[in-house]
Amino acid sequence: MREIKFRAWDNHRKKMCYEVDIYCEPPDTWWTGQWYFSDGQKAECFMSADKNNVLMQWTGLLDRLGKEIYEGDILGGNWGLPILYCDKCKSFTGWYICGETKECMNCSGDVSWNEIVEDDGKIEIIGNIYENPGLLETK
Repeated sequence: MREIKFRAWDNHRKKMCYEVDIYCEPPDTWWTGQWYFSDGQKAECFMSADKNNVLMQWTGLLDRLGKEIYEGDILGGNWGLPILYCDKCKSFTGWYICGETKECMNCSGDVSWNEIVEDDGKIEIIGNIYENPGLLETK
């Protein structure tokens, strides 16, 4: 069984926060904990009730440099796509994103999550949808 990890995008500070300790209260509407920015600075405790904070789960995969792949990461190389969770097919998967239009590649029958998992350790994260939105425009 894989470890469950999260990170969060702090839209006020435009920084990614990484979890050290998290507490969730059902029905998944409140979460809080000790968070740190990538530079090691401690982030304030915040909750999901603040719509400016976006919680993202670790997919369980690592890229070729050993970096953890989270929801919202954009993969380079052959994939060139962002990884998001699809509520319809209940899976992490790649997405086609063009402007406001988003399409799950798994639901469209194009690429399944298993195909991406087969490349575990071979793919590379080139950015994420919050810090590098321009990468989506080039795809």
